[in-house]
Amino acid sequence: MNGRTLYEKYDDKGRRLIWEPVFATISRSEELGVTTGPWKLKKSATDRDSMAFGQFVSVWKRQPDNSWKVILDVGIDHPPPKTAAPKLQLLPAEEAIPDSDPNMPRPILDRAEQTFLEALKADAGAAILASADNGVRIFRADSFPAVGKSAANLMLNSDHTRMTRSIFGGTMSTSGDLAYRYGSYSSERENVSERGYFLSIWKVDSKRDWKLLLDLQKHE
Repeated sequence: MNGRTLYEKYDDKGRRLIWEPVFATISRSEELGVTTGPWKLKKSATDRDSMAFGQFVSVWKRQPDNSWKVILDVGIDHPPPKTAAPKLQLLPAEEAIPDSDPNMPRPILDRAEQTFLEALKADAGAAILASADNGVRIFRADSFPAVGKSAANLMLNSDHTRMTRSIFGGTMSTSGDLAYRYGSYSSERENVSERGYFLSIWKVDSKRDWKLLLDLQKHE
């Protein structure tokens, strides 16, 4: 939905939202970025205890006046955390490769994404792990984020659902090294169906391969 329209009419009932980024990355062109981290919600600004907890993911785009604006924002809920939030991790953009063709990243991403979407239809967990960056971040409702490929494997190695994803939108940085896609998904496992929405962040690694840097799903 259109976030500006939503929040112009939103009644927060005096609640207080507290959030902080623990991870951020940016494109080499410095006009597309991603931040993520924990949030908590209190019934009022004076409450000591929080009523809800979760994680947010925001995609940012630099505007013509050099200000930064959120162009996509999504999150998940999870139980109260037992440890403090980690320190902020900044992931720099990959260095440019001399004489690289700026038009090449898009078809390479298209092929990688098409292979990924087809693999999801057979085994969602295996498909995500096969496309994941070593520092991948996996977000699923009611679970703490899995950070890194080992943690992602623990979360997803038993997920053999057959999944179909439909892309609604997204874009790629002008430098061809950072991209996002969002849309809907439907999955089925042992005659149990689920529908919801996804966000995927793709980033080019040092070998110029497109890898999943972040994958988020939230069911309806």
